[in-house]
Amino acid sequence: MRICVMHAYLIMAHKNQDQLIRLIKQLDDKDNDIFLHIDKKSIDQFNIIALKKCCTYSNIYILQPITVFWGSSTEVACELALLREASSKKCYDYYHLISGQDFPLKSQKVIHDFFKENAGKEFVNFSGKNVTGFGIEIRDRVDYKWHTNLYDLFKSNLYRKIVMRLDVYMVKLKKKLCLKKSHKKYFHGANWFDITHDLAIDVVNNEDKILNRYKDGFCVDEVFLQTFIIDHGYLDRVYDSNNAEISKSIKREIDWNRGNPYTWRYSDLNYLKSCSSFFVRKIDEDLDSRLIEGIEQFLKES
Repeated sequence: MRICVMHAYLIMAHKNQDQLIRLIKQLDDKDNDIFLHIDKKSIDQFNIIALKKCCTYSNIYILQPITVFWGSSTEVACELALLREASSKKCYDYYHLISGQDFPLKSQKVIHDFFKENAGKEFVNFSGKNVTGFGIEIRDRVDYKWHTNLYDLFKSNLYRKIVMRLDVYMVKLKKKLCLKKSHKKYFHGANWFDITHDLAIDVVNNEDKILNRYKDGFCVDEVFLQTFIIDHGYLDRVYDSNNAEISKSIKREIDWNRGNPYTWRYSDLNYLKSCSSFFVRKIDEDLDSRLIEGIEQFLKES
């Protein structure tokens, strides 16, 4: 019989080992275990031995790396691999998906107490949108083949934008020609989540179906879980499901108004200290290491 340990943190990382270690140390707690995936494209930049040694209280598990391409179904595959690995170890009360460029804004005690008070709720964001960027419907992200494997072929934002524009053009052309039409309704929201063991196991048990449905899609990591929740009757368990604001529904402070998303600076520290979110995304020590130092000091004093 599996022992019930409270929280599993699932981390998707691809850069900045020192920043990642500082994040893990903030999560290091007797009631947490940590599951880490590092993108295969950047695995050589990380010292795995150092990562395994950075926890005092938590168990840390490092997954076999896969290559993750932005916008592709490999992001879904990575999330599913993390859920599969974590749910096979123990029966966690909650599974929290974060990135290596997230950082906590509250102590683990505050976070644990909140989820204890809201036990059984699923923290998944629903945007309520039917149409997103480029005028593309949510279902178009799934129903048509997108060439996401080409987006990162060259390290150039201009190149990625050109390939994406070509994909958008081809999808719209196919729709006009009625080459493919779906009556399936899909749902959209942020990809980060905090979900219960029941939902995690249900998702893992449907892994093959999920990967097959979304294999050729675009940014389907923002679609698959929301759609799964609706299709499998979990909506009544979703916390604040009618609130599209990410800071309220999943307690993440993410600014899409100033960037894609905006990378927070030290000048934002006072705002971040006063907000109610549990995590901030995204931060980058290469851009502003003082912000991490400021948050660490704030957590130490709180």
